[in-house]
Amino acid sequence: MLLPPSVSVRKVPVVQTPEYVIKFERVPGMTFVHCSVSRWSPSVHKKLKEDWGLLKRLYGDTLFALHTPGDTKHEKFLRLFGFEFVYHYDDDLHGPTDLYKTKE
Repeated sequence: MLLPPSVSVRKVPVVQTPEYVIKFERVPGMTFVHCSVSRWSPSVHKKLKEDWGLLKRLYGDTLFALHTPGDTKHEKFLRLFGFEFVYHYDDDLHGPTDLYKTKE
């Protein structure tokens, strides 16, 4: 698949631990964040919150996340880490999608 040079399909790890990985994906005008958690526990939650807070302060700009409507576990995760709903749209590739962003 060929994409114009201005479109990113690369997710770059910015935080890596044995329990989770946070990646940034830069597209024109926006940075999306992706987080994969391999093991969840209260101590992992605490460490992830600390790393997330530091990452947001260092980055200093709005971060965005995509969400599939109806995935209540993911929505809870987004809200737990300070994301707010922006709008809903229908993506030709992924179907119904919600856009979330970090709170100002």
